[in-house]
Amino acid sequence: MQKHGLMANEAVKGQFVCVVCGKSEGFNWSDQHGEGMCNRCGTPYQLLQYDESENRVDAPPKCNIKEEWIPVLKQYWNETHEYMGLGSIMVVRDYPECVEGRRKFDEWMGNHPELKPEVAGPQT
Repeated sequence: MQKHGLMANEAVKGQFVCVVCGKSEGFNWSDQHGEGMCNRCGTPYQLLQYDESENRVDAPPKCNIKEEWIPVLKQYWNETHEYMGLGSIMVVRDYPECVEGRRKFDEWMGNHPELKPEVAGPQT
């Protein structure tokens, strides 16, 4: 699962607990600069962050999932304990566990359409 090694773990200082699985088992990088996925459930976090002047800042990991989806992901995790691999990936063959995790999550969502958060569309 560690495409780029364990350096993602070194980007996080201090204690971290994933908002979805509730554990801290480290990260693996995605293909988006500075984004790591929880090693346990695959929730993506922005590990490397920058200010307006593009200087790196020390900041806790920021979840890259919209807030309204967190309860849905928690329910999926609590029911299945399946890795989701929801980080940004470009070459799917490099992340077979993410592809399979997304397939299973998509299938689960198909069986639970009532859980999909309302998304505001364009105003006409």
